[in-house]
Amino acid sequence: MGVDRSVYVKRLATVRERLRAAGADGLYATPSSNLFYLTGIAFDRSERLTAVVIPAEGDPIIVTPFFERPSIAEML
Repeated sequence: MGVDRSVYVKRLATVRERLRAAGADGLYATPSSNLFYLTGIAFDRSERLTAVVIPAEGDPIIVTPFFERPSIAEML
């Protein structure tokens, strides 16, 4: 059983609040427990970049090779 989407929405909102409070523009997370906690993406590190950029304002941006897109989409 997966985590409800609303949990991730709340976690991202909390990150944005803390970024603004710290005067930071965004957060960058690569495959790790942090990436999984914030997005639900369970991905191992590899020679190809997969990451999320969470701006203080606006939608998160997932960076991944095109061929990994279907795998990532299933995890979101």
